[in-house]
Amino acid sequence: MTRSVVADPAPPGVASIRPQSNRARNGRTREETTVAHRTIARMTMIGMLLAGFTLGYVCGVSTPRASAQLPQVPGMSNPLAAAGQMGSSLTEMEQHVSGLQKNLDALKKIQSLLGGK
Repeated sequence: MTRSVVADPAPPGVASIRPQSNRARNGRTREETTVAHRTIARMTMIGMLLAGFTLGYVCGVSTPRASAQLPQVPGMSNPLAAAGQMGSSLTEMEQHVSGLQKNLDALKKIQSLLGGK
């Protein structure tokens, strides 16, 4: 490392020689330069993250949202009411099927009494 020499203002007749500091050479110390670089790097990263989230938001808003495609029941404008109506219809159908199964069992008993298979 090369050192430049600066004469200290000393009393007359006494010569003092000391090395010139980094601050005198370029106006900044090494620590200040490092801090400045870190600050710039952090600001750049924050800007890039902000730009990424903004781009994602803009692209996300511009695409249509998915929605459930429930059957439209005449007279019902609310999709939840239509889903409730469909649920009660399924329950009613299940009761009818179980009733038909009982009738089928009764017919099989009668067939076996009459001498069928």
